[in-house]
Amino acid sequence: MTRERQGELLLLTVALIWAGTYSVDGAMVERASPFIYLSARFAVAAALFLLIFHRCLRGVTRQAVRHGTWLGFYLYLEFFLQLQGLVYTSPAKMGFITGLFIVITPVLSVWLTRARLTRENVLGILLAMTGFGLLAYPGDTGEINIGDFLGLGAAIASSLHILYMGIYVRRHDVNQLNIIQIAATAMFFILTAGATQGLIRFIEPLPMFLVPETRGIPSSAQFPLSVLYTAVLATVLLFSLQARGQRHVSATRTVIIFSLSPVFAAIISYLTLGDWIGWRGYVGGLFTVAGVMISESRILTPAESTMELAHSVSSSDKENA
Repeated sequence: MTRERQGELLLLTVALIWAGTYSVDGAMVERASPFIYLSARFAVAAALFLLIFHRCLRGVTRQAVRHGTWLGFYLYLEFFLQLQGLVYTSPAKMGFITGLFIVITPVLSVWLTRARLTRENVLGILLAMTGFGLLAYPGDTGEINIGDFLGLGAAIASSLHILYMGIYVRRHDVNQLNIIQIAATAMFFILTAGATQGLIRFIEPLPMFLVPETRGIPSSAQFPLSVLYTAVLATVLLFSLQARGQRHVSATRTVIIFSLSPVFAAIISYLTLGDWIGWRGYVGGLFTVAGVMISESRILTPAESTMELAHSVSSSDKENA
């Protein structure tokens, strides 16, 4: 099996893990202070990364620290904007808007890294986005509001994280990069949680975006269990697999594979809860799967163009190294 195929399998596993942890994160941010919960999740994950991979920090460079911190900032920004957007718009709309990273990432990839998309990539993106739309597009969208724009910002931040992760994992030790980016994300959320908890004690009446922060920490065991579950599975394991997978898979293919996440979520929901998402949802799932498969093929690209593209990608990797 080639390294590229191994990377794709790792990213498929990431999409599956994401699908299985949506509900845990969603339930917790509705019952606890979102910023306190995310501070705890990423702080525990950073501590676990440090405990397991602390020896990898030997010889860490300033450039690795800078790049890892930028990745942590993009990850923080993605969660922050999504949480704030949910104050003003519905979860259904937010899920659809943030899913636009499927289209945004390839566009940014072409613009920022001069990557070249094959015809199969373009067709795969169109099919995956169509499938995602059938799966996630809400029936009643209502008027466009500030939450929708915040969701779009979250999608752009997600795209930047995926794009630059693919670049930086080729330059630095994967474990170094993960420790730094998760620690940076934890630091940003701790600072945000501290600032918001201070504000809610002095501002009256509270602005709408600060109301969720008044929930504090639930007294039930669900909070620490959710923190531990998402820290281990959805952070330490997920980012370890993603970083290794993206060493050998382009950003465009990465997002097309990630578009399978709502398909996996629908399957898990049906198997565990018996939820039937309707024919529209399952047709959307088929479109998404078809998009992934076509993007991996060479049915539209002549053999000589494929060789030229491979040479171009190889040259681009050397320039980025």
